Amino acid sequence: MQRRGEKVSGTKAELVARLEEAVNQDTQYDNLTVDQLQEELKKRNETISGTKDELITRLKDNDKASHKYNDMTVEELHDELEKRGQKVSGRKQELIDRLKSHDEFTDKYNAMTVDQIHEELKKVNLPVSGNKDELIERLRNAPPAKYEDMTMDQLHDELERRYVKVSGRKQELIDRLKNYDNDKNTKYFDMTVDDLQGELQKINESTQGNKDELIQRLRAHDLLNNKQYDELTVEQLHDELQKRGEKVTGNKQELIERLQEDDNMNALSEQEIKTKLMAEGLSVQGTKAELLRRLKDAPRSYDEMTVEQLHDELEKRGEKVSGNKDELIERLKQSKAAIGKRNQPETRSMDDNSSEPATKEAKTE
Repeated sequence: MQRRGEKVSGTKAELVARLEEAVNQDTQYDNLTVDQLQEELKKRNETISGTKDELITRLKDNDKASHKYNDMTVEELHDELEKRGQKVSGRKQELIDRLKSHDEFTDKYNAMTVDQIHEELKKVNLPVSGNKDELIERLRNAPPAKYEDMTMDQLHDELERRYVKVSGRKQELIDRLKNYDNDKNTKYFDMTVDDLQGELQKINESTQGNKDELIQRLRAHDLLNNKQYDELTVEQLHDELQKRGEKVTGNKQELIERLQEDDNMNALSEQEIKTKLMAEGLSVQGTKAELLRRLKDAPRSYDEMTVEQLHDELEKRGEKVSGNKDELIERLKQSKAAIGKRNQPETRSMDDNSSEPATKEAKTE
């Protein structure tokens, strides 16, 4: 058990079960193809480069680390991360992944000589002074040349720096970063503060704040223009909804749906707005902006309204407010139908033109 890096505590039955599981794991990985091994490593957010033996070793090391940390409480995981100077935020699995990643990195470079570590540091133009632990820590904090070599935490940091969402598996994060690098928004990072403020002035946005805040504002504007609401933060969604005079309550998906519904409303023609208002039994008088606001403020369903809201609607229409909820709803529906009928444009056929004169002739007779 010790040779395999397994725990040796527990009853005989527990030790036997643990050993059998380890043996089965060994056999399982040997029978997999390279593609299958790489797919399994992807699921665990591990590097997929190397020979088949290296991939198997990486999976076995991952299994050992998982067993070690899975038995810990969240508090114990926090303690381990603090000892290593690592972030302690996130769910339990994220904490475990962070510890495993840290351990793998440390094991990799501890196996190297100081001269070999010096060579690695020179490749990324970093100083080579200090003891071995300091050199390893310097390498750990160095930004990798490729996204594929980054840890999940490093990918998250890169995405946050670009104000892009950080959820998803490792390959999704990598793809998101690559897509962003190819996107026109990358230009903002190369601009001076004066240039960024100039861009913001063109779109009538605030020019206050540091460079990161200015970039964030421009990025949000571009995402809004392209209706990429899912890429915005909740705070940015709140800001946009407030500008439009819309509610800001609800989770992120509800905020996005509210913006999309508002977009659909804004795309309506004036005649389409009037048709919808007539169907709701509402006035069709006013400018397009006033009509649109009236339509947006219109209740979607009387059944969803409180008795107090029903009273308010009836008072606006000069109707009685007595009765139970069902009676109030029925009264509103009748009022709505009456207003809708009054709003219908008068249509008369050619034959109708003779009706008025005929009446007059009848009177003279």
